[in-house]
Amino acid sequence: MRMTNQGRRNATGFTLVELLVVIAIIAVLMAMLLPAVQRAREAANRAQCQNNCKQLALACLNFESGTRFLPQGDYRNTSGKAPPLPLNEGSICWRALILNYIEAPQVAALYNVSCDWCSDQNAAALAFPVKVFQCPSTPQPNRLDSSGMESPLTGYSVSTFTTTLGVAAGTQPGGIIGHSPTAVGAGSGYCSDYWGVNSVNDNVVVTWPTAFSSELVSYATANQGYSTLDFYLPATGVLTRGANGQTRVTEITDGTSNTILFLESAGRPNLYGPGMQLRGGLNPGEARWADPNGELKIQGSNPLTGLYDNVNVAANTCSMSCGNAGQPYSFHGSGCNFAFADGSVHFLSNNAPVWLLGQLATKAGAEPLQQDMIP
Repeated sequence: MRMTNQGRRNATGFTLVELLVVIAIIAVLMAMLLPAVQRAREAANRAQCQNNCKQLALACLNFESGTRFLPQGDYRNTSGKAPPLPLNEGSICWRALILNYIEAPQVAALYNVSCDWCSDQNAAALAFPVKVFQCPSTPQPNRLDSSGMESPLTGYSVSTFTTTLGVAAGTQPGGIIGHSPTAVGAGSGYCSDYWGVNSVNDNVVVTWPTAFSSELVSYATANQGYSTLDFYLPATGVLTRGANGQTRVTEITDGTSNTILFLESAGRPNLYGPGMQLRGGLNPGEARWADPNGELKIQGSNPLTGLYDNVNVAANTCSMSCGNAGQPYSFHGSGCNFAFADGSVHFLSNNAPVWLLGQLATKAGAEPLQQDMIP
Protein backbone atom coordinates (compact mmCIF):
# COMPACT_ATOMS: atom_id res chain seq x y z
CA MET A 1 0.00 0.00 0.00
CA ARG A 2 1.39 3.42 -0.99
CA MET A 3 1.39 6.38 1.35
CA THR A 4 0.97 9.88 -0.10
CA ASN A 5 1.44 13.38 1.31
CA GLN A 6 -1.67 14.67 -0.37
CA GLY A 7 -3.87 16.67 1.92
CA ARG A 8 -1.06 17.33 4.39
CA ARG A 9 0.09 20.88 5.19
CA ASN A 10 3.74 21.71 5.59
CA ALA A 11 4.38 23.44 8.93
CA THR A 12 5.98 26.90 8.59
CA GLY A 13 7.27 29.60 11.05
CA PHE A 14 7.79 29.36 14.81
CA THR A 15 5.52 28.07 17.43
CA LEU A 16 4.68 30.39 20.31
CA VAL A 17 6.92 28.40 22.63
CA GLU A 18 9.87 28.67 20.24
CA LEU A 19 9.34 32.43 19.89
CA LEU A 20 9.29 32.91 23.66
CA VAL A 21 12.48 30.87 24.00
CA VAL A 22 14.25 33.05 21.38
CA ILE A 23 13.09 36.25 23.10
CA ALA A 24 14.30 34.94 26.44
CA ILE A 25 17.73 34.09 24.99
CA ILE A 26 18.06 37.55 23.42
CA ALA A 27 17.09 39.17 26.72
CA VAL A 28 19.71 37.15 28.59
CA LEU A 29 22.39 38.05 26.04
CA MET A 30 21.52 41.75 26.25
CA ALA A 31 21.60 41.62 30.05
CA MET A 32 25.08 40.10 29.81
CA LEU A 33 26.37 42.48 27.14
CA LEU A 34 25.00 45.79 28.44
CA PRO A 35 27.24 45.95 31.56
CA ALA A 36 30.22 45.09 29.36
CA VAL A 37 29.35 47.95 27.00
CA GLN A 38 28.92 50.31 29.93
CA ARG A 39 32.26 49.23 31.40
CA ALA A 40 33.96 49.78 28.07
CA ARG A 41 32.40 53.22 27.74
CA GLU A 42 33.46 54.18 31.27
CA ALA A 43 36.99 52.89 30.63
CA ALA A 44 37.18 55.16 27.59
CA ASN A 45 35.79 58.10 29.59
CA ARG A 46 38.24 57.52 32.41
CA ALA A 47 41.13 57.41 29.93
CA GLN A 48 39.92 60.68 28.38
CA CYS A 49 39.65 62.23 31.85
CA GLN A 50 43.24 61.19 32.58
CA ASN A 51 44.30 62.70 29.27
CA ASN A 52 42.54 65.97 30.22
CA CYS A 53 44.43 66.02 33.51
CA LYS A 54 47.69 65.33 31.71
CA GLN A 55 47.13 68.22 29.30
CA LEU A 56 46.29 70.61 32.13
CA ALA A 57 49.27 69.51 34.23
CA LEU A 58 51.65 69.96 31.31
CA ALA A 59 50.11 73.36 30.61
CA CYS A 60 50.93 74.39 34.20
CA LEU A 61 54.52 73.20 33.74
CA ASN A 62 54.81 75.02 30.42
CA PHE A 63 53.52 78.14 32.16
CA GLU A 64 56.29 77.69 34.73
CA SER A 65 58.88 77.31 31.98
CA GLY A 66 57.93 80.72 30.63
CA THR A 67 57.49 82.61 33.91
CA ARG A 68 59.61 80.64 36.43
CA PHE A 69 56.46 80.33 38.56
CA LEU A 70 53.59 77.89 38.52
CA PRO A 71 50.23 79.66 38.00
CA GLN A 72 48.48 81.24 40.97
CA GLY A 73 45.89 78.80 42.27
CA ASP A 74 43.23 81.29 43.25
CA TYR A 75 43.80 84.97 43.68
CA ARG A 76 41.00 86.92 45.31
CA ASN A 77 43.02 89.76 46.86
CA THR A 78 41.44 89.01 50.25
CA SER A 79 44.51 90.31 52.06
CA GLY A 80 44.25 93.79 50.54
CA LYS A 81 47.75 93.43 49.08
CA ALA A 82 48.68 94.00 45.48
CA PRO A 83 48.70 91.02 43.12
CA PRO A 84 51.97 89.09 43.31
CA LEU A 85 54.58 89.73 40.64
CA PRO A 86 55.25 88.91 37.86
CA LEU A 87 51.52 88.79 37.21
CA ASN A 88 49.32 91.85 37.24
CA GLU A 89 45.84 90.43 37.22
CA GLY A 90 42.50 90.88 38.86
CA SER A 91 40.70 88.12 40.74
CA ILE A 92 41.77 85.04 38.80
CA CYS A 93 42.48 81.29 38.93
CA TRP A 94 45.03 78.94 37.37
CA ARG A 95 42.69 77.65 34.63
CA ALA A 96 42.34 81.16 33.19
CA LEU A 97 46.10 81.67 33.30
CA ILE A 98 46.89 78.56 31.24
CA LEU A 99 44.41 79.15 28.39
CA ASN A 100 47.25 79.86 25.97
CA TYR A 101 48.85 76.52 26.85
CA ILE A 102 45.85 74.24 26.20
CA GLU A 103 45.18 75.09 22.56
CA ALA A 104 42.48 77.59 23.46
CA PRO A 105 44.04 80.82 22.10
CA GLN A 106 40.68 82.24 21.03
CA VAL A 107 39.32 81.89 24.56
CA ALA A 108 42.54 83.37 25.93
CA ALA A 109 42.16 86.33 23.55
CA LEU A 110 38.72 87.03 25.01
CA TYR A 111 39.85 86.68 28.62
CA ASN A 112 41.23 89.86 30.20
CA VAL A 113 43.58 88.93 33.06
CA SER A 114 43.62 92.54 34.25
CA CYS A 115 39.92 92.34 35.11
CA ASP A 116 38.18 90.26 37.73
CA TRP A 117 37.02 86.87 36.50
CA CYS A 118 33.35 87.85 36.96
CA SER A 119 33.56 91.25 35.23
CA ASP A 120 31.52 91.99 32.15
CA GLN A 121 34.78 92.09 30.17
CA ASN A 122 35.20 88.35 30.75
CA ALA A 123 31.61 87.28 30.16
CA ALA A 124 32.32 86.38 26.53
CA ALA A 125 35.18 84.07 27.51
CA LEU A 126 33.01 82.18 29.99
CA ALA A 127 30.54 81.51 27.19
CA PHE A 128 33.00 78.89 25.91
CA PRO A 129 32.63 75.34 27.27
CA VAL A 130 36.32 74.42 27.24
CA LYS A 131 36.22 70.64 26.89
CA VAL A 132 39.56 69.93 28.51
CA PHE A 133 38.08 71.30 31.75
CA GLN A 134 35.30 68.68 31.67
CA CYS A 135 35.34 65.01 32.63
CA PRO A 136 33.30 62.98 30.09
CA SER A 137 31.93 60.74 32.86
CA THR A 138 30.21 63.68 34.55
CA PRO A 139 26.47 64.05 33.87
CA GLN A 140 25.60 67.18 31.87
CA PRO A 141 29.18 67.84 30.70
CA ASN A 142 28.29 71.17 29.08
CA ARG A 143 26.35 72.41 32.07
CA LEU A 144 26.09 76.08 32.99
CA ASP A 145 26.49 77.61 36.41
CA SER A 146 24.06 80.47 36.91
CA SER A 147 24.10 80.36 40.72
CA GLY A 148 25.13 83.21 42.97
CA MET A 149 28.78 84.17 43.38
CA GLU A 150 31.04 84.58 46.35
CA SER A 151 32.61 88.04 46.34
CA PRO A 152 36.13 87.76 44.90
CA LEU A 153 37.43 91.01 46.39
CA THR A 154 36.93 92.52 49.82
CA GLY A 155 34.70 95.58 49.52
CA TYR A 156 34.31 95.06 45.80
CA SER A 157 30.90 95.30 44.15
CA VAL A 158 30.84 92.11 42.12
CA SER A 159 29.55 92.29 38.58
CA THR A 160 27.09 89.55 37.74
CA PHE A 161 27.73 89.53 34.01
CA THR A 162 25.07 92.19 33.35
CA THR A 163 25.87 91.89 29.67
CA THR A 164 23.70 89.13 28.25
CA LEU A 165 25.45 87.32 25.44
CA GLY A 166 23.03 87.55 22.55
CA VAL A 167 25.16 85.54 20.15
CA ALA A 168 24.57 82.26 18.46
CA ALA A 169 27.00 79.37 18.68
CA GLY A 170 29.88 79.78 16.26
CA THR A 171 29.52 83.53 15.72
CA GLN A 172 32.41 84.54 17.97
CA PRO A 173 35.67 85.13 16.08
CA GLY A 174 37.94 82.17 15.54
CA GLY A 175 35.70 79.33 16.71
CA ILE A 176 37.68 76.14 17.36
CA ILE A 177 36.55 72.55 17.73
CA GLY A 178 35.56 71.86 21.31
CA HIS A 179 35.51 75.53 22.21
CA SER A 180 32.43 76.84 20.40
CA PRO A 181 30.77 79.83 22.08
CA THR A 182 27.14 79.48 23.05
CA ALA A 183 24.52 82.09 23.87
CA VAL A 184 24.20 82.13 27.66
CA GLY A 185 22.07 84.14 30.04
CA ALA A 186 23.31 86.96 32.23
CA GLY A 187 25.44 85.62 35.08
CA SER A 188 25.98 82.20 33.52
CA GLY A 189 29.24 80.48 32.73
CA TYR A 190 30.41 77.03 31.72
CA CYS A 191 31.83 74.68 34.34
CA SER A 192 35.01 72.83 35.23
CA ASP A 193 35.46 69.41 36.86
CA TYR A 194 39.12 69.98 37.80
CA TRP A 195 40.12 72.11 40.79
CA GLY A 196 43.36 73.09 42.45
CA VAL A 197 44.42 72.07 45.95
CA ASN A 198 45.37 75.00 48.20
CA SER A 199 46.24 73.29 51.47
CA VAL A 200 45.21 70.74 54.07
CA ASN A 201 42.71 71.51 56.82
CA ASP A 202 44.26 71.85 60.27
CA ASN A 203 41.68 69.42 61.68
CA VAL A 204 43.07 66.67 59.44
CA VAL A 205 46.54 67.26 60.87
CA VAL A 206 45.26 67.23 64.47
CA THR A 207 42.99 64.18 63.95
CA TRP A 208 45.81 62.08 62.44
CA PRO A 209 48.90 63.61 64.13
CA THR A 210 51.25 60.66 63.53
CA ALA A 211 50.77 61.06 59.77
CA PHE A 212 52.28 64.56 59.71
CA SER A 213 55.52 66.22 60.69
CA SER A 214 55.87 67.39 64.28
CA GLU A 215 56.24 71.01 63.10
CA LEU A 216 52.94 70.86 61.23
CA VAL A 217 51.15 69.17 64.15
CA SER A 218 52.47 71.74 66.62
CA TYR A 219 51.30 74.64 64.48
CA ALA A 220 47.86 73.13 63.82
CA THR A 221 47.37 72.27 67.50
CA ALA A 222 48.35 75.75 68.66
CA ASN A 223 46.20 77.49 66.06
CA GLN A 224 43.04 75.40 66.09
CA GLY A 225 40.45 76.92 63.80
CA TYR A 226 39.11 76.38 60.34
CA SER A 227 41.62 77.10 57.54
CA THR A 228 44.44 78.43 59.73
CA LEU A 229 46.86 76.36 57.63
CA ASP A 230 45.76 78.07 54.40
CA PHE A 231 48.50 80.68 54.74
CA TYR A 232 51.06 78.61 56.66
CA LEU A 233 53.53 78.07 53.83
CA PRO A 234 54.72 74.52 54.72
CA ALA A 235 51.09 73.37 54.63
CA THR A 236 50.00 75.17 51.48
CA GLY A 237 49.51 73.43 48.17
CA VAL A 238 51.25 74.13 44.89
CA LEU A 239 48.35 76.18 43.50
CA THR A 240 48.37 78.66 46.35
CA ARG A 241 45.85 81.15 47.65
CA GLY A 242 46.02 84.94 47.68
CA ALA A 243 49.03 86.60 49.27
CA ASN A 244 50.97 83.30 49.34
CA GLY A 245 52.04 84.25 45.85
CA GLN A 246 53.09 81.80 43.17
CA THR A 247 55.04 78.61 43.70
CA ARG A 248 58.50 77.95 42.30
CA VAL A 249 59.35 74.32 41.56
CA THR A 250 62.29 74.61 43.98
CA GLU A 251 59.79 75.38 46.78
CA ILE A 252 58.15 71.96 46.42
CA THR A 253 60.54 70.35 48.88
CA ASP A 254 58.27 67.35 49.44
CA GLY A 255 59.02 66.42 45.82
CA THR A 256 56.97 67.12 42.71
CA SER A 257 56.03 63.44 42.37
CA ASN A 258 54.66 63.47 45.94
CA THR A 259 52.58 66.64 45.72
CA ILE A 260 49.10 67.08 44.27
CA LEU A 261 48.63 69.85 41.74
CA PHE A 262 44.89 69.53 41.11
CA LEU A 263 42.15 66.88 41.25
CA GLU A 264 38.65 65.96 40.17
CA SER A 265 35.77 67.58 42.03
CA ALA A 266 33.13 66.95 39.42
CA GLY A 267 29.48 67.79 38.94
CA ARG A 268 29.14 71.26 40.44
CA PRO A 269 26.96 73.35 40.64
CA ASN A 270 24.80 70.25 41.09
CA LEU A 271 25.21 68.78 44.58
CA TYR A 272 26.04 65.07 44.63
CA GLY A 273 26.31 62.79 47.63
CA PRO A 274 27.40 59.20 48.28
CA GLY A 275 26.65 56.75 45.47
CA MET A 276 26.47 59.52 42.83
CA GLN A 277 23.09 60.62 44.21
CA LEU A 278 21.90 64.00 42.99
CA ARG A 279 20.89 66.01 46.06
CA GLY A 280 19.97 69.39 44.61
CA GLY A 281 22.16 72.36 43.80
CA LEU A 282 24.86 74.51 45.37
CA ASN A 283 24.53 78.27 45.76
CA PRO A 284 27.07 79.63 45.22
CA GLY A 285 27.88 76.79 42.86
CA GLU A 286 31.53 77.80 42.48
CA ALA A 287 31.63 75.74 39.28
CA ARG A 288 32.48 78.24 36.52
CA TRP A 289 35.87 77.40 35.05
CA ALA A 290 37.18 80.92 35.74
CA ASP A 291 35.91 81.11 39.35
CA PRO A 292 38.81 81.17 41.86
CA ASN A 293 36.41 80.47 44.73
CA GLY A 294 35.99 76.82 43.71
CA GLU A 295 39.52 75.69 44.60
CA LEU A 296 39.67 73.46 47.67
CA LYS A 297 41.61 72.10 50.63
CA ILE A 298 41.85 68.49 51.78
CA GLN A 299 39.58 68.04 54.78
CA GLY A 300 37.52 64.87 54.34
CA SER A 301 33.78 64.54 54.76
CA ASN A 302 31.20 62.53 56.67
CA PRO A 303 30.62 59.32 54.66
CA LEU A 304 26.90 59.34 55.55
CA THR A 305 26.15 62.89 54.44
CA GLY A 306 28.96 63.64 52.02
CA LEU A 307 29.44 66.99 53.77
CA TYR A 308 32.15 68.30 56.07
CA ASP A 309 31.10 67.87 59.72
CA ASN A 310 32.16 70.97 61.66
CA VAL A 311 30.85 69.61 64.96
CA ASN A 312 32.41 66.15 64.96
CA VAL A 313 35.56 66.56 62.90
CA ALA A 314 36.63 62.98 63.64
CA ALA A 315 33.65 61.81 61.57
CA ASN A 316 35.18 63.23 58.37
CA THR A 317 36.77 59.94 57.38
CA CYS A 318 35.75 59.88 53.71
CA SER A 319 38.57 61.08 51.49
CA MET A 320 36.71 61.27 48.17
CA SER A 321 33.51 60.57 46.20
CA CYS A 322 31.19 61.02 49.19
CA GLY A 323 30.26 64.59 48.29
CA ASN A 324 31.34 67.18 45.73
CA ALA A 325 30.88 70.26 47.92
CA GLY A 326 34.53 71.26 47.89
CA GLN A 327 35.93 67.73 48.03
CA PRO A 328 37.46 65.23 45.57
CA TYR A 329 34.59 63.62 43.68
CA SER A 330 34.23 61.72 40.42
CA PHE A 331 31.75 59.58 38.49
CA HIS A 332 34.29 56.83 37.75
CA GLY A 333 32.93 54.64 40.54
CA SER A 334 36.10 53.54 42.32
CA GLY A 335 38.23 56.66 42.70
CA CYS A 336 39.37 60.00 41.29
CA ASN A 337 42.09 61.28 39.01
CA PHE A 338 44.82 63.38 40.61
CA ALA A 339 47.43 65.40 38.73
CA PHE A 340 50.80 65.80 40.45
CA ALA A 341 53.34 68.59 40.26
CA ASP A 342 55.69 66.52 38.10
CA GLY A 343 53.02 66.31 35.39
CA SER A 344 52.01 62.72 36.18
CA VAL A 345 48.40 61.62 36.67
CA HIS A 346 47.38 58.99 39.22
CA PHE A 347 44.01 57.34 39.78
CA LEU A 348 43.64 57.05 43.56
CA SER A 349 41.13 54.70 45.13
CA ASN A 350 38.16 55.90 47.16
CA ASN A 351 39.67 53.81 49.99
CA ALA A 352 42.69 56.10 50.28
CA PRO A 353 42.70 57.63 53.81
CA VAL A 354 42.15 61.35 54.31
CA TRP A 355 45.53 61.75 55.98
CA LEU A 356 47.29 60.40 52.89
CA LEU A 357 45.61 63.03 50.70
CA GLY A 358 46.56 65.56 53.37
CA GLN A 359 50.20 64.55 53.08
CA LEU A 360 50.04 64.79 49.30
CA ALA A 361 48.36 68.21 49.48
CA THR A 362 51.28 70.05 51.06
CA LYS A 363 54.33 71.11 49.07
CA ALA A 364 56.74 71.51 52.01
CA GLY A 365 55.17 69.70 54.94
CA ALA A 366 57.99 67.13 55.35
CA GLU A 367 55.45 64.39 56.09
CA PRO A 368 56.64 60.76 56.39
CA LEU A 369 54.88 59.82 53.16
CA GLN A 370 54.15 56.12 52.60
CA GLN A 371 55.17 55.67 48.97
CA ASP A 372 53.64 52.21 48.71
CA MET A 373 50.16 53.74 49.06
CA ILE A 374 50.49 55.74 45.83
CA PRO A 375 49.85 53.72 42.64
